[in-house]
Amino acid sequence: MSDIQWCNDKRVMPVTKLKRPIKTDTQWTHKKQGMICEILEIWINTQGQAVIDLAAIDDGEIVSHSLSEFINEYRFKG
Repeated sequence: MSDIQWCNDKRVMPVTKLKRPIKTDTQWTHKKQGMICEILEIWINTQGQAVIDLAAIDDGEIVSHSLSEFINEYRFKG
């Protein structure tokens, strides 16, 4: 069964309870690669989904992830 639910004929993701806020200018570590990244922007795409843009500290490469991908792949560097 999928986590996606329907509301007024639109797909909606369930509310995700976070342990800490996700905000710009904070550093996060990729769980598998150990790469440290900094959040540059958090924005909403045309489908209403949250998108997080991160820059790798080592090489400056910018990547974008959906909120669910971000939660599954990164941990707060604290």
